[in-house]
Amino acid sequence: MIRQRKNRILVIDDNQDIHDDIIKILSPSSNTSALDALVKDISGYSTSRSESPDIQIDSALQGDEGVEMVRKAKLDGNPYALAFVDIRIPPGLDGVQTIKQLQQADECLQYVIITAYSDYSWENINTELSPQDNLLILKKPFEIIEIRQAASTLLEKWHLAHERNEAIEELIHSKKIETIGIMANGIAHDFNNLLMGIQGNIELAALDLSEEHRAYESLERAVEIIQTTKKLTKKFLVFSDFNNPHKQATSIRDMIIYAKNHELSESNVSCEFSPPDNLWLVDVDSYQMSNALLEVFSNAREAMLDGGKIVVDTENVDEIRVGQAGEKKEKYVRISIRDQGCGIQKKDLANIYDPYYSTKPRGVKKGMGLGLALVAAIVAKHDGTVRIDSVPGEGTTVTVELPASDKQLPE
Repeated sequence: MIRQRKNRILVIDDNQDIHDDIIKILSPSSNTSALDALVKDISGYSTSRSESPDIQIDSALQGDEGVEMVRKAKLDGNPYALAFVDIRIPPGLDGVQTIKQLQQADECLQYVIITAYSDYSWENINTELSPQDNLLILKKPFEIIEIRQAASTLLEKWHLAHERNEAIEELIHSKKIETIGIMANGIAHDFNNLLMGIQGNIELAALDLSEEHRAYESLERAVEIIQTTKKLTKKFLVFSDFNNPHKQATSIRDMIIYAKNHELSESNVSCEFSPPDNLWLVDVDSYQMSNALLEVFSNAREAMLDGGKIVVDTENVDEIRVGQAGEKKEKYVRISIRDQGCGIQKKDLANIYDPYYSTKPRGVKKGMGLGLALVAAIVAKHDGTVRIDSVPGEGTTVTVELPASDKQLPE
């Protein structure tokens, strides 16, 4: 299922009048029927995604301020889709310099350059920014229809690109999980039987030794490693079709508090969590979903070895989602867990859900690479979605969305 993302627009201009004009032109209360008709005549496709477009327009008076807002929005998992950028933004970065930094902050962002000067020719802009298919140029004074058409076209392009990328990612991930599930079905049961045999023989051997014997401590350590291996095998079985969740209406708030206390109680990491009183219940297997949350909190804690803060946000969401059968109104609970760690490099994000892929040093307890793969598998079994947004050097946000239970939906 593809998320219906909000139309977030950022205006970067040192002239407040430009901000006011664009907000008035693109306000949802403005009459956009003429634009919809024009685009439909040209393309044969209506760009209107709902009767009341959900548009949020924010303002930045300087380029560096706009770059920081885009970085934070991506980290929060609520990115901007489109930026209107003036070519001149004194006294700091100019428009081209600003867009260069915006491209590093969010490679999916669409742009409209607004200019009344000849600071940069099209050839200069093309050279500075490389050939771009997400960039339009408007000259002042602009017409209302030009702003609306640019916004409508680039917003639709941004949505389509995200829907395509998410669909491809979901397909690739589901195939990987299916493959490892087949393997789990085949070997996990036999592997556990072998471990039980090994553990039994070690314990029998230990009975014949005194605790002072030099081999006794090694045998105890071997039993501990077997117990750790059993836990790993149990995680592995989550990928199996035979380990379907036993769902019941449950408070996600209580599971978050349990995971937070379990992972952070003896650490130098604090947690900020203030759930709303009316947070809906979710239909989940408490054991499986608690394990998923434990993995997320464990990853967040390990990303902040020098200490820091985890911020957890929860909210009820009632919105339109787009699937194969078209648009559908759905109610679900969104959980966002944001850390202040080192973040994840762009080259690693594509593989972050792969079983046994890890950016950590390998070891008995770290670097097994099952954490986020396990989270994704559990959430998928509950008909939910998981998304990771990260900015290197600033932190990572894991967002989980779970269908709300019918037992606590508003009338």
